[in-house]
Amino acid sequence: MIIVDEYYELLISAECDIEEIINITNGILLTDQVSYHMGDSIDFQCDSGYTKSSQQDIMCLSNATWSAQPSCGKLRYLMQYS
Repeated sequence: MIIVDEYYELLISAECDIEEIINITNGILLTDQVSYHMGDSIDFQCDSGYTKSSQQDIMCLSNATWSAQPSCGKLRYLMQYS
């Protein structure tokens, strides 16, 4: 059906803007990829002493937005007393 095909083409042509997530406080984006389309995901690394605030994949959605913003939180150490 032509309407379904056109809708699918529109979905896969949606491009997420990497500039929206490139600046990660206390971390860096790990990518060489220039463009991101629906289903593509990004990876990032947090600086020493910080950890990813969420372990979920950050993906480009069909509406050309990111599923979440990458963020790094201060690593909390648990002290163990003997």
